[in-house]
Amino acid sequence: MILLSGAIRHSGFLYRSGKIFVALGWFLFMYCHVTMGQNTTENKYLEASALEESDEILLDGQLNEGFWSNVHGVSDFNMTVPVEGGDPTEETIVKIVYDENNLYIGIKMLDRDPSEIKSFQKSRDADLSTDDRFTWILDTFQDYRNAYYFEINPAGAMVDGILTIGQGTTLNLDWNGIWRVWTHTGDFGWSAEVRIPFRTLNFDKNKDTWGINFQRIIRRKNEELMWSGFRRNQGILRPQNAGQLTNLQDISQGLGLELVPYSTVRNSGVRDLDTDSFSEDWQYDFGFDVNYNVTPSLKASITYNTDFAEVEVDDRQINLSRFPLFFPEKRAFFLEGANIYSFAPRSGQRPYFSRTIGLFDNQPVPISYGARLYGRAGDYDIAFQHVRTDDREDINSEQFTVARVRKNFWKESRIGIIYTRRSTKDGEELETPLQDRHTVGVDLELNTSEFLGDKNLQFEAFMVAHNRPSQADDSTKFWDRTSRGLRFNFPNQPW
Repeated sequence: MILLSGAIRHSGFLYRSGKIFVALGWFLFMYCHVTMGQNTTENKYLEASALEESDEILLDGQLNEGFWSNVHGVSDFNMTVPVEGGDPTEETIVKIVYDENNLYIGIKMLDRDPSEIKSFQKSRDADLSTDDRFTWILDTFQDYRNAYYFEINPAGAMVDGILTIGQGTTLNLDWNGIWRVWTHTGDFGWSAEVRIPFRTLNFDKNKDTWGINFQRIIRRKNEELMWSGFRRNQGILRPQNAGQLTNLQDISQGLGLELVPYSTVRNSGVRDLDTDSFSEDWQYDFGFDVNYNVTPSLKASITYNTDFAEVEVDDRQINLSRFPLFFPEKRAFFLEGANIYSFAPRSGQRPYFSRTIGLFDNQPVPISYGARLYGRAGDYDIAFQHVRTDDREDINSEQFTVARVRKNFWKESRIGIIYTRRSTKDGEELETPLQDRHTVGVDLELNTSEFLGDKNLQFEAFMVAHNRPSQADDSTKFWDRTSRGLRFNFPNQPW
């Protein structure tokens, strides 16, 4: 957990007072929305078809079941690269069907020279930039800010993650959903069938429309095709430029209850050469995670004696600067809902960094228990988390609490507050850091992709403050314990 202090962060236009620029930002966005906002992105729709009980689907990558021919699909892709708005050199057809428990996507990618299709990668979450590939996003709440990201290649390699949009783009590929893909390559090109269980997604069951978008890359031609939002200041990573997937009715997440137990057994033996005796030591351990969907869009979780044995190792990094490295979070308990904790992303603020939980002076500390609640309630994104670490040798137990609430308003804007607490009062008194540390932050994002018709314009303001560095020291001024800033951004090509 990082406690920010001291100087103002200089990014864009930053001033100590800030009042003039906050007022200017509000005026500018009100003017844009009221007098200049004209959405030039064509609204595209894809209707999902419900499977009948008599329909049988064989998932082999070939769209040769009878019902596929009766499903209306989309093929009206446009070129983004190399010619913006140009006609594709190859045709792409996408169809979607569903039943109560699963979403099925059928993709047929025609290619006049199938022998030149590029497909090298096969591992999960691999970099597919060298391959032909197909990508899609699902904005299940249709809030234009968050989406599930999926990507495949002709070899069946799978990439998935959580996409968060605001002042910048965050794609967290450490999230691994439960889904499958089957691919087939033939003289027509290549095709794929995808099954995504609804239980791996969060969504509002009262809405029958999701945001969706598709992208196809033909590698040998360096050709990028988009279904919706083909301009170069749009693209697959922008849910606000996506089309709509309609007619999702009577879908289910099941009971919404998940139990993940674990247990470990260790045995070690030592032989005494002097007495020729042999002693054994057995060690047992167990723990569990329980997840429950309070609502289809709000999930609660409890973890006990958390085990991270299956967590992937960190990528090796070399630090040649005087600044610390930030290794991305890979533990599942902290990954789910992590996008809600994002705070003033364009300004590099980190009032909450989950990798410090379970770590003390670079030494790992076991987690005794934890609880969390995250998801969406109306226009609000909510995330709460409380974790307690265990004692270990000379390291005392600690408690970590994080709370975050964001209000989404207009089409792409939001305002939020975050609070963090790190407490070591259960253990012996520590000189540094403080026994009880508090951080509070407020951030505002005003975004529009409709400025002057189809341009992006962004405004961001934030402020973070923490408690005094010493309980006995009241000489530190409040503004010296804060970080604050403003930013205007105009992310459009060629500017």
